[in-house]
Amino acid sequence: MKEQMQGCGKDDAPLTLYRFSADGVPTPVGDNFWHVRCGYCPPTRGSKPRGILLCGSCAAELGFPAMK
Repeated sequence: MKEQMQGCGKDDAPLTLYRFSADGVPTPVGDNFWHVRCGYCPPTRGSKPRGILLCGSCAAELGFPAMK
C-alpha cells in the first residue's frame, strides 16, 4: 500500500473497503460502510495497514476497481 495514500475525509457517503495483497494490488472486499471518514485505515495485527476505506470518487481517482 502506498504510504501517502489518503482519502478525501468525507464521512457522508458509502465507502468501500479495499485490501492490499503482498504485491500491493487493491481488491474490494466490502462496501456500504457509513459514518467513517474516507481514507480511514482499519487497524491490523501487523505494523502496516493492509486496507483502506474509500468513497467512490477517491477510488475512481486512484484507479481502484469497483465492488461487483
